[in-house]
Amino acid sequence: MRTLVADLRVHAFDGPPSPAARRGAGGARVLRPPGAAGPNAALRTLGVDLEMVVGTEGADLVHSHTWYANLAGHLSSLLQDIPHVVTAHSLEPLRPWKAEQLGGGYRISSFAE
Repeated sequence: MRTLVADLRVHAFDGPPSPAARRGAGGARVLRPPGAAGPNAALRTLGVDLEMVVGTEGADLVHSHTWYANLAGHLSSLLQDIPHVVTAHSLEPLRPWKAEQLGGGYRISSFAE
């Protein structure tokens, strides 16, 4: 089988590396910057997004899914003039009942999407 991707870097929020990263695809865990945004989960997520953007320098394209990765992909695309491929699910604007549960976090995640 012909190799289609020579260099794949996987950035994941503070969790176990993806299967691709475990296979030596050059994965990286992106951790929340120390003290970023205090206890507000939505703002901490935006801090991680900014760290992810730094890690995409030199990429030919970026792929993301979920609201918390989409902003990193979009900003990477704008900053580096590269394509951003989105596989989206669980979009907050399509789940208005989450607004009461998430409060301001709902509005931030909707903005990020």
